[in-house]
Amino acid sequence: MKKLLRAVGWVVVLAVSAMAAEDFSKRLSAEDFAAAGLGKLSPEELARLDALVRGERSGELDRVRAETAAKVAAETTAKVKAEARAEAAAKPATEGSLLHRLSVVLAPGTDIAYAAVETTLVGSFHGYEPGQILTLSNGQQWRVIDGRYWSPAKEADKPRKVIIEAGALGSFFLNIEDGGRPKVKIVKNGK
Repeated sequence: MKKLLRAVGWVVVLAVSAMAAEDFSKRLSAEDFAAAGLGKLSPEELARLDALVRGERSGELDRVRAETAAKVAAETTAKVKAEARAEAAAKPATEGSLLHRLSVVLAPGTDIAYAAVETTLVGSFHGYEPGQILTLSNGQQWRVIDGRYWSPAKEADKPRKVIIEAGALGSFFLNIEDGGRPKVKIVKNGK
């Protein structure tokens, strides 16, 4: 198999350097054709090899790959946007909720001010690390994006007051009483 791959690679290198217009496989000598193991290929496989060599030589293969990658990226982006819209439509924003305040359309240069929200953590608090979800008594859930903190075990059941604060460029932080200030992203808004 290794020899066959090397031979095919060698064949492709020869094809790129060859300038003749005829099919690659027809330009090879009988000895080179046999040495490359091309006699083992079916007529369809040999035709496919010739087409690939022509495409590589003309740049067509690179163009098709680029077009395919762009099409897949566009379809993926459209799908993600549609899913996000459907999810947002399924969860109506209540007046005064964080999601409702974020759904306002603003003109460029408009100053944005968020009100700090005070609440408490639900359950015992042992600390946090990136990826962990913190649940608040107002029903919101926030995923920790950046920051680590571990609380002493004896303080785990102590109720913790939390203030949700806005940061720069749309970021948010949970200022946890005696527990640090992780950067967070909202996962669930309210009950």
